[in-house]
Amino acid sequence: ERLLEAAHKSSSESNITSFWPASILSETFRIVFQNLLLEANNEILRCSERVWRLLLQ
Repeated sequence: ERLLEAAHKSSSESNITSFWPASILSETFRIVFQNLLLEANNEILRCSERVWRLLLQ
């Protein structure tokens, strides 16, 4: 989450996806989405929601 926020702040002109290689980005989307569906811990779920929003920006 912190890495995504830092990358987003530093690359205001380009989009966040250019910061990540495609192989890592696709796997990250899959893992975060899976976590959104299955996570029972509310704190981790909120963190996953923030990460998901950052990935979509």
